Amino acid sequence: MRSASWLAVLACWASGCDGSASAGPDAGDPAPVDASVPDDVWLVRGCPSLFDPVAAPGDDIGGDTYATWAGPMFFERHCTHCHASFRTTFIDRMGAPEAHNFDSEAGVRRSLPTIRFVVGVNNVMPPILVRPTCEERLRLLRWIDAGAP
Repeated sequence: MRSASWLAVLACWASGCDGSASAGPDAGDPAPVDASVPDDVWLVRGCPSLFDPVAAPGDDIGGDTYATWAGPMFFERHCTHCHASFRTTFIDRMGAPEAHNFDSEAGVRRSLPTIRFVVGVNNVMPPILVRPTCEERLRLLRWIDAGAP
């Protein structure tokens, strides 16, 4: 077993999922198994756990930039409910660390490695509210891996 796969199992276990391909994003919701996912890729909360890069710096990623997609369509929609500088109390932030604010491009760029891991490897963020689809998670990882233009 590759070390990345073993780490995916540990991340899955720590986040409370059972690591099976049939486990959906919500407890008890079966998810169809995607035949296009390679056998050595773990599904965590219903989405592939993508340790390996899905793009290279400079790759054509369909014109996605922070301004056109990542900022307004991903971070504002999925992250700033908790991770925003204007949210100042523990309760208002729902426990999000004070150092992780994604209501600015600079705040996002400071945390890209962590964001990549929690959104695309262990698939635990965001834990509530509007969860990104597997396709949105993959698109964010492609944007990050292509150099976050």
